[in-house]
Amino acid sequence: MILGWEDIAGGSIIASLLIWLGLSFLFYVVCYLAVLNIIDDLTKNSWTKAPLSAAAALPFGFLIAIFNYSPWILCLLIGYSNWRRVKGLADPQSKKFRDIKINLPLFYTSSYAYIILLCALAYLFQTPTELHDQTVPWWKTLFPELPE
Repeated sequence: MILGWEDIAGGSIIASLLIWLGLSFLFYVVCYLAVLNIIDDLTKNSWTKAPLSAAAALPFGFLIAIFNYSPWILCLLIGYSNWRRVKGLADPQSKKFRDIKINLPLFYTSSYAYIILLCALAYLFQTPTELHDQTVPWWKTLFPELPE
């Protein structure tokens, strides 16, 4: 006989917590670390960083909504981590942008615009909406033919 999470006292709560922690880690690594570091590597001090960051928020906000993840704690963590990340990039001892002096207002503005848009779009896509006498997340109204 194989025991499931339901057989353990508080098992469903533990499973939910583990899934939430796993999704938090996944979104932190993919939607924050990978995206902003790739954008920084591609654009450096270019003003194309801001619109590229804003455009990147759309698919990742949609991804968060599809997984039905509530990103508010993650947004606070990312906000603080971003402040430390940009501060570290501006440090003269930083190895990443040793050859250029980074434009701090550009880096802060574009990265925080990405973070704010990511959280706002994740919230918007998860907003409950009426569809065929059912309340569904707003993102499902974009693809009504998809099965549940």
